[in-house]
Amino acid sequence: TFTEVSFVGLMQKLFSIVDHTPAYVRSAARILQRIQDSPDLPSLLGTYRMIETSVRTMTKMRAKFDRNLEVLAISSRILSENFFNEHRNLIHHGKIEDFTSQERVHCYLFNDILITCVGDENGLFTLRNSISMISGPKRTVRAIQMSPTSFQILLQETGKHLIILNMRTQSQCSTWLGFVNSVIETNGKHSGEMQQNQPKSKKSELFITGSSSTIWSLCNLSKLFV
Repeated sequence: TFTEVSFVGLMQKLFSIVDHTPAYVRSAARILQRIQDSPDLPSLLGTYRMIETSVRTMTKMRAKFDRNLEVLAISSRILSENFFNEHRNLIHHGKIEDFTSQERVHCYLFNDILITCVGDENGLFTLRNSISMISGPKRTVRAIQMSPTSFQILLQETGKHLIILNMRTQSQCSTWLGFVNSVIETNGKHSGEMQQNQPKSKKSELFITGSSSTIWSLCNLSKLFV
């Protein structure tokens, strides 16, 4: 049976090879530099370039896999909702206060949305807010600091606030506000391209069984839910 544990084990073995390959490539480069007069050098260089290209490709795939796994880990814990999207990246997260509801919530800022959830004793989440961070025609998202420890996200055209978040410290507020503004600015520059190319979220085709808490702890993703 293909379980979450076996899936994680397979990925760990694969990436342990990937992690060591750059060192091999560097060693090969040093060796090639020492045999410049070898008649076999052109053939060796061709093989080396192929390996080097493969390593770069695998490194990019590893980074993409890690980003997707973070999103899948969060999405799998939210009851009755699915936020997995292969183009979605986690930017920042933490436990803060929703000023409107006066609740301590888990807040996750992605490159296109911000969501807040409350957890239960089983480690599952109930969604409280899901806010698109992408501006469009007649919909300009802005973030405005309200106090040293709070800020709100609103629509510029109407002034309607989408959420007000309150932090415990001024430093925490500055950090969150910086990430939020960065996401808004990035989406503002590329909103047209993103709206055309980014597919709608859909259920993942990855079917795994077993305890959902097992896979994420094995992948060292438990920090996402603290």
